[in-house]
Amino acid sequence: MNPDEPVEQLSGSTSRPVTWAELDADYTLKLPALFHPCLDALTAAITDNFDLFGLGRRGIAAITHYVELAATGVPIALGRPLELRYGIRLFRATLPPGPSGAPRERLLLDQRIALHSFHRAGGATDLGYDDGSGAPVQAGEFRLLQVFTRPFAPAGQRQVTEVPREFRGLAEHPFPEPPPSLERLWAAGEGLPEITPPGVLPMERVWGRGHTDINHHVTVAEYLRLLETAHVALAHGAGLPVAAHRTARVRCLFRRPFYAGECCAVQGRLLRHGTTTVLPGGIHRRGPDGALEREPSIAALLEGALEEAPAATS
Repeated sequence: MNPDEPVEQLSGSTSRPVTWAELDADYTLKLPALFHPCLDALTAAITDNFDLFGLGRRGIAAITHYVELAATGVPIALGRPLELRYGIRLFRATLPPGPSGAPRERLLLDQRIALHSFHRAGGATDLGYDDGSGAPVQAGEFRLLQVFTRPFAPAGQRQVTEVPREFRGLAEHPFPEPPPSLERLWAAGEGLPEITPPGVLPMERVWGRGHTDINHHVTVAEYLRLLETAHVALAHGAGLPVAAHRTARVRCLFRRPFYAGECCAVQGRLLRHGTTTVLPGGIHRRGPDGALEREPSIAALLEGALEEAPAATS
C-alpha cells in the first residue's frame, strides 16, 4: 500500500465454510467460537497490506482494547460459506487527562465485520450438512478495537502516539465517538430489574499456559468462554430455562491483561427485562493477599435472549 496515497478504509471480504465448532444445537452461531475466525480474517487482510512483521520486530503491537460480538440467532447451514465482509480504519482517540494532568491519546485500529451465510434449510434435528437451498442471511457482527502499544517496554514508554511507518498507507481520522469506558459499558443495564441469584458468583478461575497466546497474555476467547459460563450459571440459578437462553451479544473492554499463573473470578449482576437478560460484570484479578481487586481487569456486558426451541421439521 502506498503511504503517499493513504486509503480511507481497508475493505474487502473473505469466506470459509461454517463448521461444527461455530454452531450450537439450534445451528445458531456461538459467540466465543467466532472470535478467532474473525481475528484471522482481519489479521490476514492487515498482513497482506501492511508490514505487520516489521512492526513486531520494532517492539510495537496492536493489542486488543475492545471487542463486540453479536449473533442474530438465525439457524445457518453447516458446511456452506460464511462470508466475512470487513472494513478497517485508523483513528486517534483523545482520552481524559491522566494523573499528571496531561492529555492522553491512543491510536486505534477500528475493525468491523458483517457475517453473512445461508439460512438452514432443515430443522435442528436434521443432522449434518445442509443442501444450501436456504436464503442468504446476516448471521452476526464483529467489532475489534486494537490500540498500538509497546507491550514489553518499561512502564511510561509503552504508549504509541505517532502512526507507525508500517501503517501510513491508512488515513488517520479523529475517533467519532467517546472511547470505550467502564462507565459507558455498564450504563446499558441501568434501571433494569435485578434477579441475581445468591451463591453463584464469584466464579473462580486459575489461568494456565494453555490459556495464553503469543503476546504472553490470556487469549480473548478464554475470557469470552468464562463470561458466557458465568452468564449461563446465573440464569440457571435464577430459575430461567437455560436450554432456551442464548448469549446474543457480548461487549468486552480490556483494561489489563492476565498472565499464566494468575487467579481471577467473575463478578457481576444478572438483570432481566422481558425475554432479555443483561449481565454487567467482569473478570477481577485476585491479588497476593487473596482479595479480589475492586475493579475488573476485563469489563463486560453480556446480553441474552430467551427463545422458544424451534419446532423440528422433516
